[in-house]
Order: sequence, then C-alpha cells, then structure tokens
Amino acid sequence: MKFIDINKTHIRTTVKILGLKISWKSKKHLSPTENYNFATNKRKFQPIYWPSNRFMNYMNDNYYTNTDRKWYIQQLFIRDVGYFPDIDNPKTFNEKIHWLSLYYHNPLITTCVDKYTLKKYITDQIGKEYIVPLIGVWDKVEDINFDNLPKKFVIKVNWGDGERFGYIIKDKSKMDIDYIKSQLSDRMQPWQNGYYHSFFWGYKNVIPKIIAEEYIEQPDGQLNDYKLYCYNGKHEHTLVCTDRATRTRYINMDKNWSCFATSKKSIIDNTFPKPKLYDKMVEIAEKLAKPFPFCRVDFYETSGKIYVGEMTFHPNCGFNHYEKEWDYKLGEMLKLPPKWED
Repeated sequence: MKFIDINKTHIRTTVKILGLKISWKSKKHLSPTENYNFATNKRKFQPIYWPSNRFMNYMNDNYYTNTDRKWYIQQLFIRDVGYFPDIDNPKTFNEKIHWLSLYYHNPLITTCVDKYTLKKYITDQIGKEYIVPLIGVWDKVEDINFDNLPKKFVIKVNWGDGERFGYIIKDKSKMDIDYIKSQLSDRMQPWQNGYYHSFFWGYKNVIPKIIAEEYIEQPDGQLNDYKLYCYNGKHEHTLVCTDRATRTRYINMDKNWSCFATSKKSIIDNTFPKPKLYDKMVEIAEKLAKPFPFCRVDFYETSGKIYVGEMTFHPNCGFNHYEKEWDYKLGEMLKLPPKWED
C-alpha cells in the first residue's frame, strides 16, 4: 500500500488507482503570476506545497497500465471539457489528441517537444536562422552565472509548457534572482515533467535542462504568436495570440486569412493584418510537421525575420474548450495513424 500526499484542490477520484491512501493537506496553491508581481518585481512567500497529482503519477507510473492512464485522463477531461471522452474510438479533436498520447509513440516527438533539442531539429531541417538564438544551457540552477547574462533574456525549463516553466526578463537589474532560482529548481524536479500532468508521452523521455534565449520583440514592443495547425502534414488554420502584455486576444484564421470562432474565447477581427512572411511560415510549418499526424508550429515575426518558437503536439494538453461543433470539425481534419507503442 502506498501513501501519497495530495492537495485537496485536485481530483479526489485519482486515489482509486492501486488502492492509494491519502493524507489531505489544506494549502492554497498560488499560480506563478499570483506568486510573483512582475510590475513591482516582488514575490509572495508561501510554504512549498506537495505537488499532488503530478508527484503521485511520477511515483506510480510504472504500476499503471494504459487502462489506468486512460481512466485518469477521462476524469480530467469530463471536469475540464464537460463531456466523457471515447478515447479508443475518437471522433473529436480533443479525443484524438489523447489517443495519440496513449498509442502513438514516435520518438521524434520527444526531440521536438524538448525546447533544447528542438533547436537542432529546426537547424537540420530549415536552417539555424529560424531558431531563437540560444544564450546558455545548464543541467542545474546552481550552474547559472546570472552576471554573465544580458539585460534582457528569456529563461525556461525544457520539458514543460506555459508560464510555470519560463520567465521573460526585460530588466535583469530588477529581477529577483533568488525567486527565479527557486522556481527553476522546482521545475527541474522529475515529477514536474509534462508527462505526469496528463500522460502526454512525448515529454516522458526528455532530459531536463535550463536554457536561456535571446529576448526578441516587435518594433511596437509586442510579440504576436502565430500558431499554425498542421494535420497530416498540411496547414489548415492559424491561431494568433496577441496583446499578451495586457489581456491576450485569441484570433482564429483559416487558410485564406478569414476569421472564425471555435470557442467563447475566440475574437472575431477580420481587420487583423496577415504577417508579411505568412506564406513562408506555412511552407516551413508543413516541412517541419510532415513526419507527424498532427503538429502545431508556433512562429514569431519581427524586423523582417521569422523564428520558430516551438512545436506542440497536444494543444492545451488536449483539454480545449471548443464549441462541440468545432471539436468535431477539427477532429475530422485529423486522420489517425496506426498505433505506435513502446
């Protein structure tokens, strides 16, 4: 019998797997943005919380079967998306993303989700000029000499997505170095691997690294993120994330750069300008995505250059809040390959 500490805010039903016993801990979890005020560069101290479901999955993954993992995903899915998924006979986009996580284990996916090894893949496929320049790479936070880093940079851990795993530093002199070190050190712990969140297989074998990249932005101080969705090697539509300095706007564009809405968060703005190098983005995205049944390739455009930010194989971890009609429409675009398991 295993004893696991778990935070109350996470899924209670998870404890049923393997007859786990639970010691409940009542500690408020603050998100990275709540825990650190980037406007004033001040932090809010809180006790370290036990990382609950990620840690539990890390400790017990060797005992889980794919049936256990599928059950766990279904519990997350119905809570976050609102319907019970049929992962073994998927029809919707969200269902198919989880089918790929469980049954399609192409090792090249691991290379491309790793923020560090992705740079070599891009260099080999299309050229070094399309990667965000690397400043440094380290195996542990104690090896980083922050004095040697420039005034502006981005620092992140390579095996996760979102603000929990990276920091944009616009002025190093105002940076709380001790806080950043503590957060990076925490994200390097083995249970923080993105795999243990919802069993997205691509992350499972990533070797953890901390990387620093050059800070890039558009002349207006923004940095639009153009996310090109490729199904079976062909680009079908683009999600633009803009105005991130204030409140992010999400704008969906089809292949003809006409706006459409897939969810309540989608903004209809047919005046949003097409990036000057959009056709080149499509060409590159299809080349990089060719080996995969689904891949989203993210780009930045600034000062007449384009950069590949990342390649994603599980947008929003497969828990997208699409209108149900669009969940099916996008699912129809994705033709699943034969199973490719370990």
